[in-house]
This record gives sequence, C-alpha cells and structure tokens, in this order.
Amino acid sequence: VPRRRFPEFRDAGEWEERQLNQIAISVSGRATDTIDNILTLSGEHGIILQSEYFGKKIAGENVSRYIRIARNDFVYNDRTTKLSIYGSIKRLFKYESGIVSPIYKCFRFDNGENPAFWDWYFESGFHEKQLHSLVNEGARAGRFNISIDKFLSTLVWHPELSEQQKIADCLSSLDDLIT
Repeated sequence: VPRRRFPEFRDAGEWEERQLNQIAISVSGRATDTIDNILTLSGEHGIILQSEYFGKKIAGENVSRYIRIARNDFVYNDRTTKLSIYGSIKRLFKYESGIVSPIYKCFRFDNGENPAFWDWYFESGFHEKQLHSLVNEGARAGRFNISIDKFLSTLVWHPELSEQQKIADCLSSLDDLIT
C-alpha cells in the first residue's frame, strides 16, 4: 500500500504486483518504405526526431530493420546514462508515429492502462532495482544485454485505472506548474 494516497483511494486496498508482460506487449513491427519521423531516445528530452537531436539524419538508407512505434508506445534504451544507470524508458507523445533503431526495446501497454501514469512510474526509477538483477554487461561498454522478453518479465506495482489517472493528472499538473 502506498504511504500516501488520495483520500478516495485510502480504502481501495493494496496495489497488485504484476509482471509487466501481463499488462504490456512487445512492439516489433518493422518500418515500411517511408522514412518519415526517424526518432531517437534522449534521456533528457524523451523520444524526439533524430535530426533534432543530432542535427542531421544518422540512420542509413536502409531502415527496414527499424521498429515502427505509435503514440503512447514506450522505448527502452539499455545504455547507461548520467540520469539512469540501467538505461532510459520514455513514451512517444510528441508524434503520432515514427521509427526507431532496432537497438531499442519497444513496448505498448494494454488499452486498460494509463500511459501517462506509466511514464511517471518509469521516471521515478522504481524499476531500476529489478533491472539491476536482470542485466549483464553487454559486449559494448555501457550497454546491457537484456532482451525485451526479459525486460517485460520485471514486476511492477499496479493500481486500478482510476487511481492511475488521478496520479498521472496530479504529477502532470505539478510538472506544468514547474515548467
């Protein structure tokens, strides 16, 4: 049971502990012939256009292995950053769709989940303890060798949708106020 809860949820019972794969699925659809919205993941800025982040397109001409993602899909980069030891997890919300490098792990929550809540959940870093127990250092320094299936086997604390919505709305409004 969370230490602090909104009054209407104080008697709602405990949050369930679930495997992520019970409420989310892997996204693995490949890019089509069009090369629009080539995206990259930035720990600081989220999922943004590759051309904005690097100042140019760095993807090769053949993007057939790239993964097509849609609004509210999540992307996990298993590379160590200053902000996150076990990598960054960000949600696509700036664009309707795009494609990302196959080095990323992509997933989508079921329709009965609030993507904004899960965005905040991952921003909290609460999942990092679980990732620590799963990762093995990969062949390249600073990148971990974790499959999407292994990532989706991690456990998360899962409130009901109405509580997810209330938490997401509260945190988003605070973020807007700070901005």
